[in-house]
Amino acid sequence: MKGHAKATRLLRVLSLLSDGDLGTRDIAEQLGVSQRTISRDLCDLARLGVHVYRAGAGWTYRATPFKALDVDAPLSPMERELIARFRRLSDAQKTIVLQLLGDRE
Repeated sequence: MKGHAKATRLLRVLSLLSDGDLGTRDIAEQLGVSQRTISRDLCDLARLGVHVYRAGAGWTYRATPFKALDVDAPLSPMERELIARFRRLSDAQKTIVLQLLGDRE
């Protein structure tokens, strides 16, 4: 359940930053966590490919707006096969795959 809570928090951080510049203190207060947790979350968002950057003096951040995924777009046969193969992996294998994908730059 811990992973679910973090994923939810990351989405909330991204949502807050997409509305404008915010400091880590403001974000932490709104989400009920420490500033250090928010700093780690910002690093995690950056590793996931979200362009999060400092927006001025102090610890104020901004996220570059991103285009929403087109969830109605049809998947190619290769994409369907990759998803099917990923679903058959064990949790440990999925974690390794996601870590490897996250390390790509």
